[in-house]
Amino acid sequence: MRTLTLSAIVALTAGGMAFADEEADLVVNGEIDMVVNSPSGPSAAARADGYAIRAATTAMDKPIITTVQQLAAAVLAIEAVMRGDLDVTSLQVHAAALDLFGVEAGA
Repeated sequence: MRTLTLSAIVALTAGGMAFADEEADLVVNGEIDMVVNSPSGPSAAARADGYAIRAATTAMDKPIITTVQQLAAAVLAIEAVMRGDLDVTSLQVHAAALDLFGVEAGA
């Protein structure tokens, strides 16, 4: 049986880099395996925090999710892997099967 351990760190930054530095340290120390980082607001602090977190995540070659759409896709993929029914196909084959462009699959 496959198991997935979920730990959440939620940081709402009110300005400055203190929270981002702590999270970046957790990534660098190998305590976090995947990061979901969706900065809110156009403030300089949000951009700076997001940059520090993304830089640490990328430097440690960990997956990072930055949009709600990416998070939804990741959740579906994790669920499929845990069920054991993950199939990989190209986008072209997938689009044809869904008939997104009005062309039947295999046509």
